[in-house]
Amino acid sequence: MARTGKLDPCSNMLVEEHGMDADAAQQLINDLKKGGSPEKILDAAERRATILDFEAQQAQNAPQLMQYAFETAYNFVSQATDKSEALTRLKALLTGSTKEGEGFLNSVGAAQETRTSLMHGRIITSFLNETGLSRTQMHKLLRNKKFQEDVVRERFPFNKKSKTGNKEAHAFAKIVELENQRLVKEANAAGAAIIYNDQFVTSQYHNPTNIKQAGFNDWLNTIMPLLDKDKTFDGFGAPEGDVGILRKIYQNIIEPGSGGDGLAMNEALSASRRLHFKDADSWLQYNKRFGHEDPVQAMVEGLELQSDRTVLIQRLGPDPSETLDNLKKQIKQDYGLTDKDFDIEGVNTRIDLVTGDFFIPGDPKLVKVVAGLQNWTIITSMGKAMLSSFSDPLLQAMTMHYQGKSFFSAYFDTFRNLKRSFTRELGIDEKDAFKLLGIGIDGVLTSSSSRYVASDKTSGTLSRLADKMFMYNGLNYWTNANREGFARMASAFMGDQASTPWNKLTENYRRILSQYDITEKDWSLINKIGAKDITDEVKRLGLEFDIYANERYVTPDHIRKSSRSKQAQTVADKLEIFFVNESRIAVPQPGKNEKAIMSFGFKRGTVPGALAEAFWLLRSFPLTMAIQQYPRMMQNGIGNTMMHLSPAIMLGYASITAKDLIRGKEPRDPFDTSTAAASLIQSGVAGIAGDLIYNSFSDHGYSWPEFIGGPVFGYGADAVKIFKGITNGEADAARAWKSVKDNLPFANLFYLEPAVNYGFLYQIQDYVNPGYLGRMENAIKNLEGQDYMEVFRPSAVVGGY
Repeated sequence: MARTGKLDPCSNMLVEEHGMDADAAQQLINDLKKGGSPEKILDAAERRATILDFEAQQAQNAPQLMQYAFETAYNFVSQATDKSEALTRLKALLTGSTKEGEGFLNSVGAAQETRTSLMHGRIITSFLNETGLSRTQMHKLLRNKKFQEDVVRERFPFNKKSKTGNKEAHAFAKIVELENQRLVKEANAAGAAIIYNDQFVTSQYHNPTNIKQAGFNDWLNTIMPLLDKDKTFDGFGAPEGDVGILRKIYQNIIEPGSGGDGLAMNEALSASRRLHFKDADSWLQYNKRFGHEDPVQAMVEGLELQSDRTVLIQRLGPDPSETLDNLKKQIKQDYGLTDKDFDIEGVNTRIDLVTGDFFIPGDPKLVKVVAGLQNWTIITSMGKAMLSSFSDPLLQAMTMHYQGKSFFSAYFDTFRNLKRSFTRELGIDEKDAFKLLGIGIDGVLTSSSSRYVASDKTSGTLSRLADKMFMYNGLNYWTNANREGFARMASAFMGDQASTPWNKLTENYRRILSQYDITEKDWSLINKIGAKDITDEVKRLGLEFDIYANERYVTPDHIRKSSRSKQAQTVADKLEIFFVNESRIAVPQPGKNEKAIMSFGFKRGTVPGALAEAFWLLRSFPLTMAIQQYPRMMQNGIGNTMMHLSPAIMLGYASITAKDLIRGKEPRDPFDTSTAAASLIQSGVAGIAGDLIYNSFSDHGYSWPEFIGGPVFGYGADAVKIFKGITNGEADAARAWKSVKDNLPFANLFYLEPAVNYGFLYQIQDYVNPGYLGRMENAIKNLEGQDYMEVFRPSAVVGGY
């Protein structure tokens, strides 16, 4: 290409000194020439040169990082003795497994979920400590529109002095700024090439469903007028111009796993930061159309996406797709596997989940329909979710028993810590220790809906209402209390053994530590550092002792503060995954392993994928419990497992009885075998098979369509009942009104349902079909062997029988 005039030095500098392609260099100069002084052009060229130098430096390190990532992954999988074990180990590498095996729970997926949890913990704890607000107050504030917009304005760019006068918004913006800096540092250490820019508001959250549905041209026409073109396009010099740059970014958004358009994951991390908006209003306008309707949530979810990608390149190298392709190729060669084996065994689904490809919608409209139906199911059906979760202490005790705690001690400490969480009887330093891990803070930035709905959320009014349901029904509070109590118990149990040498630990405890790749060498460091004794803190602060002052804990933060060695940081990382993942096993929540199983290998936005989501809606809890706990039951032995049978039945019975009392029914006979079976299924111990059998084939259960399609198909049955009620008159009107009530948002909240039933439903049912309530009571007594309490008998209260 001919180079003429005084721009030659700039072009030559980019080509000869910084390795830029000649055409791209000339395009850059041409772009810069369109507007700006020579000084501005030279300054932009120098900035671009700095970026190129840093990218070149990172590129030099990439082969070594890639080789290390491949060898680490291959060494883990190649311990397998046959093809079946090789597939098991590959799946464990990606999304984890509670099957016995060294490092089986130290997976890529677990690391991603842990890093997200830690980020939530830092944001929430820092904000609460700085503002003095309660978690409830913070939850309300984060959903205040003015606060949300003020946070965005504080981020354009962030200054030490508030621009809006909103102290809370400025405090939150500062915390997000620190998280941004942390992510950039961690990503660059893993091989990315991100030049930090303090004027970069945040990692934007782009809604791939909305963007893909709109198409590139619509997205381009919307975003182009909103961008600060100097900052967005300055120095990138794509031969195809500004539109070409945006096309690559568009591809990266809708295909995040591969980076889009040939970008490796480390390049994708940098590319997603290229969009700079003119001002806060432009950012808000774009976010409303193609982001998240909640600007604060958009910032948080943008950070989550970047965090997942950072973990991916930390574990699998700067180009994870290349590492995984090479790993699969080598495993196929070593064990005689085929591409079909990877599909059938769910390996490719797990890869899609950790890379993010799984969430790329096939048909965006279908994704929105399914999400809407899921959210509608939540707000009309989940009013008693907390009562259904009474078995959580059972699973906590089972988890601690698996770790080596005695049976009675496991239950005693479970209920003791649960009581402390409810009453806030917490010792010194205990309040923040586990919030920093993101444990016990559900419902502030996120909700507990993930315990029952395995799909990722979509923004919208129904999504907002679904989040509110889990506040109103008490599940957020219940989940937080249980997880916080469990984490405290698990940490104290580790603290009690912190001075015990590796070879003196129980076999059970060595087994659980090994599953998280916590080795004898790692444990020796914990021996050396020791547990954090709360008594020491009490004495240091000159405070009075309380009854819990003798508690000793091992926490990741304690390990990091005690030693700055690389090994200590590695051990702290493993402990973070240990505590976060164990708390999600003890208080079950579907992880990426469970999501892979529930998908049946189908992607979102396809008809099979939609059917899979419908089938598992509200059924993910028993499946998750079975996948996570059954392997541990086998490892723990039949004798130890059977010890938990009685507590399972008792806690399941407590849940059933609570729901029966709310309906005005008498408690069931606890000595009846059918009651024992129902209680066991309610506890979750019977797993998904028990849940399906009991709920789908009992006399008052689901029809075949509802069995296949879950609650979503039940809406069709409700529509038929309502239609019959309208057309057939008295005969079907009473049942039609029940269907109407069953589809009223929030009407089945456990504290509202009695008022709705006795003040509305029963009155209308008896009016449209006199004697219906008496017949209903007789049917329940004959079919279920259960009667209403006389004072709450519907026919007596209404007076129509």
